[in-house]
Amino acid sequence: MEIILLYWDDLDDLLGALRLRGEAVRRRLIRLFKLLVMVIAAGGIVLTALYEPPLGMAALTSAFVAALYRRVTNPRLRPTAA
Repeated sequence: MEIILLYWDDLDDLLGALRLRGEAVRRRLIRLFKLLVMVIAAGGIVLTALYEPPLGMAALTSAFVAALYRRVTNPRLRPTAA
């Protein structure tokens, strides 16, 4: 009977390790998606600036203000020792 419990414990450890690996993959995919969105937005701003310079400058200013606001309101905090 104890052997079955040991197998269940090993299976539980394996599933926990897979979940941790899945979380790392999920974070990388989210980071890649954010990068892709930023590249597309930057390309759109450049194209807008080429065809309509005042509108491109307005879009660039809006993007800069949004990025600055996000940076100021969501600072990265370093973890502290308990």
